[in-house]
Amino acid sequence: MDHQINLNYLREVTGGDKDIMIEMIDIFLSETETVLSSIQECYNDGNWSQLASEVHKLKPTLMYVGLSEVHGIAESLEQNAKSGNQIDMYEHWVDQIKSGFETIKPQLAAEKAKLEAS
Repeated sequence: MDHQINLNYLREVTGGDKDIMIEMIDIFLSETETVLSSIQECYNDGNWSQLASEVHKLKPTLMYVGLSEVHGIAESLEQNAKSGNQIDMYEHWVDQIKSGFETIKPQLAAEKAKLEAS
């Protein structure tokens, strides 16, 4: 999977305010680490209802940075974890979400640096 960030939505919701965009990127980076840890823990514990809840928290931030493909994976995981369906796919989906985040971290850092320099 090729993950590329797209900050158009973030620009739109912040009115293009660079300081707010920088703050949102910082929040995304720090909060996502925490939520991903919780997602992994819920998966490891087999706590599907809490897994769905944690994934739900992550979805809006994925859209802020234009990760619609990862958002779709998160949506599948959330819906299936709520109903207990396709349990055999959960590990794969969790891994894809984590991998997507790891892929875009350097891209976000680069975008943040550009915003700070401009």
